[in-house]
Amino acid sequence: LMASRNLVHVGRAADNAVVAQIAGRLPLRQDDRGTFAGAKQVAGPEAAFRVQAPNPLSPGRLVLVYSGKPEGIEPLLPPRGGRRPPPSGEYVVLDEEGKTTLQGYFRDDYTITVPED
Repeated sequence: LMASRNLVHVGRAADNAVVAQIAGRLPLRQDDRGTFAGAKQVAGPEAAFRVQAPNPLSPGRLVLVYSGKPEGIEPLLPPRGGRRPPPSGEYVVLDEEGKTTLQGYFRDDYTITVPED
């Protein structure tokens, strides 16, 4: 399936076996220390994020990952009913309070440049 389709995965690396396999090769990753874009911490470990990037396990295919606690990723999901649209971008990070801390679109190399504080 992975070789012929783009995939959507929901869950943290600790909860999703496929996310665990690709987590270290995605532009955003999360562990018990925090949420990181490259080496830079952009939010705490309870943050939520959405990232769309090339699938490291299937060249030529994409993967869309929603990571975080279920209640944290809810604002990132496509709208239902009267809910407002989610934040736009190929990547979005929401902190523990649900505020957007990082969002944007990739350049050619699928890396995220985080501004210095």
